[in-house]
Amino acid sequence: MSKEYDERHEHHEHHEHKEHHKHHEHKITIIFRINGEDVRVEANPNSPLLSAISKALAESGNTGRPPEEWGAYKQGSPLDPKATIEELGLSDGVLIELTLKVAAGG
Repeated sequence: MSKEYDERHEHHEHHEHKEHHKHHEHKITIIFRINGEDVRVEANPNSPLLSAISKALAESGNTGRPPEEWGAYKQGSPLDPKATIEELGLSDGVLIELTLKVAAGG
């Protein structure tokens, strides 16, 4: 009857419980790829994607054009920047590519 085995078993309690269900300011990280550079931004899921885009552009120094002129794409599909991050179903660590929209008309 090995007592050691029992004790070792006890130490494997659930320490790997990383999901803290706090209902306030649960932020996720979004990785924006801008001109080949990856910019990590913390974003609130209840805020519009556009606010995270603005942050990413500011952090990467791409401030020559307003955030509204950039298109956001997840795996090639366009995202609505006015929709919230939660509405778009974006999860922590998602990669979003930002590209300047081609100006219409000329």
